[in-house]
Amino acid sequence: MYVSTNEIAKLGYFRNHFQQKINLWICINKNIARNAIYPKCAQVYTTSESEVKKTREFFVWNLLTVAVLFDARSYRIPNQLIILGYTAGICVNLQLHGMIGIAFFIIKALWPIATLSLLYLCGKGIGAGDIKLFSVMATMLNYKITVHVMILSVFIAGITIIALSIYEKGLIKRKLHYSFYITAAFFLLQLHT
Repeated sequence: MYVSTNEIAKLGYFRNHFQQKINLWICINKNIARNAIYPKCAQVYTTSESEVKKTREFFVWNLLTVAVLFDARSYRIPNQLIILGYTAGICVNLQLHGMIGIAFFIIKALWPIATLSLLYLCGKGIGAGDIKLFSVMATMLNYKITVHVMILSVFIAGITIIALSIYEKGLIKRKLHYSFYITAAFFLLQLHT
């Protein structure tokens, strides 16, 4: 069987190409970037980490946008949207942490539910869908950003209620869409960073 030099060159190119992809995969998945042994991996890993950050912010933006649309229409955030957000959260945590990311996902998903359940049980203006929305957001972002969004959304909601009360010359008797304030708080925090 005769093999031309051109075909040998193509095979060499593909072998080198796949070897580079395998080396990249090893660098990212084994976190070798933190070792000084492979300095090339550090650049690859930080690029991948910034891409993951952009991707998770994109997921959160899409989730919040769709949640606001559903909330404005029917005062509900559908569970299908929450499940979709949890799926994205699992993927983000697996990408960042490997298999231990599942444990991180569970912890990140439960702490907003545990902290905000008292407000829901007391009936003080936050619904179950909003709590689940915070939970989904926490699975994709770190706890610091989620806490800042929680606090800032309360301030934005308070200012809005005061402004509406002054405008309508009395206390507001209707329900408000809290997902608007969550989205506004996340937007303001993204402008800040």
